[in-house]
Amino acid sequence: MNVDFDKVLVDFKGESIAEKDPEGELKDISLGEAAYVALTSALKDDEASKISQMLDRGRLAKKMCEGGTVQVSTEELTMIKDRVAKRFWMSVQIVAAVHDLIEGPEKD
Repeated sequence: MNVDFDKVLVDFKGESIAEKDPEGELKDISLGEAAYVALTSALKDDEASKISQMLDRGRLAKKMCEGGTVQVSTEELTMIKDRVAKRFWMSVQIVAAVHDLIEGPEKD
């Protein structure tokens, strides 16, 4: 599946989700940046990870660095969604935004 990882995350009001960069300027968060952080961050259960799992996450994170549209498998998308949910568990807006950009918005 081709996914555009340059797309910007948007909140429930449709506004871009941003954070301050080191210079204090607000910068929009892209799908790729959120995925990269989630894939490269150490999470609670990672201590028990096998080396192959760590390498898979590393290879996928490297793809995120390329930016733009990237070919990813269904398993890789599942890994991204799962890791984002664990890494950003305090921000339902980020989790929902990532899910919507990967799966498409929920229909009421």
